[in-house]
Amino acid sequence: MFWYFHYFHFSIFLLKINFYRLVVGAPESESTNPNLRGIRRPGAVYVCSVNKPTCREIHVDKKQGNERRLNGSVLAPIENKAHQFFGATVKSNNKHDKIIMCAPKYKYFFSKFEVIEPVGSCFFAENGFTDTQEFAPCRQEREYFISLIDYLSKQTLNLTMIISIFSRTPRSA
Repeated sequence: MFWYFHYFHFSIFLLKINFYRLVVGAPESESTNPNLRGIRRPGAVYVCSVNKPTCREIHVDKKQGNERRLNGSVLAPIENKAHQFFGATVKSNNKHDKIIMCAPKYKYFFSKFEVIEPVGSCFFAENGFTDTQEFAPCRQEREYFISLIDYLSKQTLNLTMIISIFSRTPRSA
């Protein structure tokens, strides 16, 4: 059934909230997230039953497509989610109620759209994947990142795990 998911089970962990489920990363997969329509292989994360051969994609990216901004008189993309490898990292805290899912090859266009950097991006999810928040410390304001780290550390998520995710992010384009 999953032969068409590229790198399906690249990252995987067993999640226990009331019952066991698998959280599975497929970083070269096409996505069914309507917000990512038209973006080539952004990657995906799935929640799968351990008792039946069923999986559903987790739609955490709430932004429509690649964000665009004015460059002179033309709207130009400031990010590239194609082949961003979303699902390369999926991890949970010890209580299994909070999850981090990352796209280490997410690219952002800096300084007048001339510099494209693979800065990476992650999504923090809780409450059965209904509450999500994106964080990209190399792209976002320092104060935002510090406040998010403070929030995450209070939520018993291992701060070392968060930092290790970004220290392993590849710098290839």
